[in-house]
Amino acid sequence: MHTLHSLRLILPLRNHAVAIKLLVIDVLQNENKKMEKMQILLNGIATDKSLFCINDGLNYGRFPANNKKKYEVQLPKSEFIRLMESEYNEVRDDIKKDDIESNDTSEFTNTNYCSLQKLMDYEEDFKNVMQGYLDITFFTKLFTTSTKHCKFVINSTDDIFVKNDMLIVQGRVFEII
Repeated sequence: MHTLHSLRLILPLRNHAVAIKLLVIDVLQNENKKMEKMQILLNGIATDKSLFCINDGLNYGRFPANNKKKYEVQLPKSEFIRLMESEYNEVRDDIKKDDIESNDTSEFTNTNYCSLQKLMDYEEDFKNVMQGYLDITFFTKLFTTSTKHCKFVINSTDDIFVKNDMLIVQGRVFEII
């Protein structure tokens, strides 16, 4: 990746705007390459991400009769951590404070309020934390909540785990007809 400094050496000094534009384009292309590693499967078949949206409402987990299909999101573990670490830390810290104040335990207690990266080593605890606190937040970083151009609505988080350094999230969608 080019730095602004290296681009200035390449381009005439009077043309900084071009250097900045090239830097922005380079950064955006690198971000797109990272997200290209994400894949979503619908009933086991790779499907265009833009066809999906997330139900962030009260009926998450409830389905219209006979209108269910299975989805699977695959995302590199490192990309998941990049996307979710700050939200995880915020939730973890709030829960820890509540646990201490109320002399209680939570899904975070078993892992001693560890980092997100470490939590992913504890399969059951990771699943419980994600399903209990962060799955909708995660999905809203990947998918729109608008059904305007959406064909499939992600409406459940049935399983979430790490396999071969990939985060795997499985659940059900319903099709907008």
